[in-house]
Amino acid sequence: MKIISIIIFNFLVVYLFGQNLAPFPLKEDQNISWFEPANTPYIVGKYDKIEVGISLPEDIQFKIDNFIFKGDSPKSINPFLEWEIKIVAEFFYDGILQKQIDGFYYKEYERDLSNLNVYKRTWNNTGESYGLNGKSYNFRIRTALDKLGKWTCRIKAILPNNEFSFNEFDLLVTPSINPGFLKVGKNKRYFTLNDQSFYFVGQNVNWPTKTGYCVNRNGTVQNLCQPFVDGDANCGNDFYPPDSYLNFYKKLDTLSEHVNFIRTMMVPWSWDFEFEKVGNYSSRLNIAWEMDRFFDLCKEKGIYVNFDLSWGAEFANPTAYGGAEWDWYDHPDDQIASKNEKFYNYKIKFGLETISDFRTNAEVKKYYAQKLRYFVARYGYATNLSIIEVVNEMNGKEYETLEGRQSARGWHDFVCSSIKDTLHADQLTAVNYANGYEACTQNNICTGGKSDGDFSYSSDKVDVASINFYSGPSYNKQYGFSCKFNQKLAGREINKWYYNLNKPIIIGETGFSENLSICSPKIFDGYDNAALLSMTGIAGVIV
Repeated sequence: MKIISIIIFNFLVVYLFGQNLAPFPLKEDQNISWFEPANTPYIVGKYDKIEVGISLPEDIQFKIDNFIFKGDSPKSINPFLEWEIKIVAEFFYDGILQKQIDGFYYKEYERDLSNLNVYKRTWNNTGESYGLNGKSYNFRIRTALDKLGKWTCRIKAILPNNEFSFNEFDLLVTPSINPGFLKVGKNKRYFTLNDQSFYFVGQNVNWPTKTGYCVNRNGTVQNLCQPFVDGDANCGNDFYPPDSYLNFYKKLDTLSEHVNFIRTMMVPWSWDFEFEKVGNYSSRLNIAWEMDRFFDLCKEKGIYVNFDLSWGAEFANPTAYGGAEWDWYDHPDDQIASKNEKFYNYKIKFGLETISDFRTNAEVKKYYAQKLRYFVARYGYATNLSIIEVVNEMNGKEYETLEGRQSARGWHDFVCSSIKDTLHADQLTAVNYANGYEACTQNNICTGGKSDGDFSYSSDKVDVASINFYSGPSYNKQYGFSCKFNQKLAGREINKWYYNLNKPIIIGETGFSENLSICSPKIFDGYDNAALLSMTGIAGVIV
């Protein structure tokens, strides 16, 4: 009973308040401290989370602190860019290198809920001293190991003109109930978990958000509580308050009784840790801290996550669905946009003019690769992070040109290759379009050639094809996933593309305008690679 009480107490401390605040400095090296599992230093269950903290020499820590608190200067080190500092952990099993994990910069927070005005509540940084001879463990290593027995870990720090190592240490991996990471099954159609077939029962959960509508200064209702313009009645803040996250977690707690899979997105006002400043996440580390709480809860509740790295508005022109302030937005008459736009800062920093410039610019990719590196380093351990999706609905005005479709394919390849080949993440990769490859068929821009969806879905860097299906039938035609057809053009070959894709297909979103009674004979017609109807509910708004 005492052990059970300790376990419950420790979970509540981590979930409600934050990190384990009593780490164990390693006997081999006081500059390394064991954080998780909190109660069993050096011992961890198979596939369970390992977290180790790194204390750097004072001169290096001073330069990092100088960057965090004062910004970039000759006397600072940006801890988010690997060419300024890179912490690497190597994990050996039977003397053979099995995994190499990048470290990430970490700040500890607590929620300050004392203000009576909910929208003025915030997070306080608590510092990372922990009373251990004043040592700070700002850099962390996280991973999950897949083999039982003894492992050895070696950690090193790499700087432009210096490299040094910490003392290696051993750890023991023991049996656990964690089933590991989601995989694609042998037939390439469905998913497996611990070598058993796994079927999603899912729900789009949007993201942490405010309740109700947002009204801009002109009294006009705006979707999604954005843009954030000073003077708006309900949208005066750039970030949502801590209560938004707490309410979101309560929603997931209830939802977990009904689903085992959710889909959420990295929108700037809730999950994104990089927006205003390229390559500098210091002002948004509280958001990254909340995402730690999110994955902790998902693991506790048995919820698997399809995490989308972008809502898509910053990667398309024009966007829709209420996204009024984005880099490439051309302000159509039926949308609301202010003149003082808050850009996704890549456009300004690199002097970009078009979305294709963004997708093809070498410096953009260099810095965006650091964002991917930080995401995988911090959350790649999470077995409940099942699928990393590149961009939600890569459908936009630029897709009407071959150049636009090629640049989108190039971006998908770049992100998925970074995740799989460079960072060696254990998660699956996914590409998403609205209404799948038929989007260009409906727009009559791909007649006789490959469609826009096929252009990226067929990439060998993409594990999963994700389609958002909101189309219903129209007069004398049928629109929708696997049932849009024009027999004069396609004859009986309408479904051939889907059947030949040779990878899982999931419906990422479906909502108010679908007509599954018409489509179902085409979707579920006896083929073993029919679509996985994994999600219900919309991820955005009804417009």
